[in-house]
Amino acid sequence: AFDNLLPKKDSQKREGNKPRAVEKIPANGRISGGVKLPITARFIHCADLHLGSPLSSLSAASENIQRIIEEASYTSVEKIIDFAISEKVDFVVISGDIYDLSSRSVKASSFLSQQMDRLCRENIPVFMIHGNHDPAGEAKNLFPMPENVKIFSHKNPESFTVENKDKIPIARIFGQSYRVSSDERKMHKGYNPPDGSIVNIGLLHTG
Repeated sequence: AFDNLLPKKDSQKREGNKPRAVEKIPANGRISGGVKLPITARFIHCADLHLGSPLSSLSAASENIQRIIEEASYTSVEKIIDFAISEKVDFVVISGDIYDLSSRSVKASSFLSQQMDRLCRENIPVFMIHGNHDPAGEAKNLFPMPENVKIFSHKNPESFTVENKDKIPIARIFGQSYRVSSDERKMHKGYNPPDGSIVNIGLLHTG
């Protein structure tokens, strides 16, 4: 895609028939001469996982179908994590309602911790906010999250910068969790990216 930015073979002759050196593209995504190349960020966004809250089903459904429906939210999250790992994404963002408040069970909390640990072992960071069904000010996770998980505070907007494997910034994530289920603050007004040099992502959840 960037062939047009490099010298052509037939134009690499200079005085004395010495070939002109081909400029290397350094890790910061630029080449000399001021030509800017894109810095990419690959990520997965998901929300409304509602772990621990089984989907309603028809009473006439078979026992096997009932079991599938009851485990549907867990199965979906597991597949999201599988995909994130297989695609080697740079990070994952989760925009609220990870749980239902009344269903933040031992099973749901333990399951989420285990899935986040899978991403931790692959060095994939996770950024999450809590929504109106699982406000951060009303309950706590029963199991600790691994170090790769950043949960945004409900007190003030926060931002985190994501770096790639070469320690080059590729994205900024802005977010703030719900404090209570009826939180009416306009939290996005506190998301103030300093510039557009990298991807800026704001996490919001609407009830």
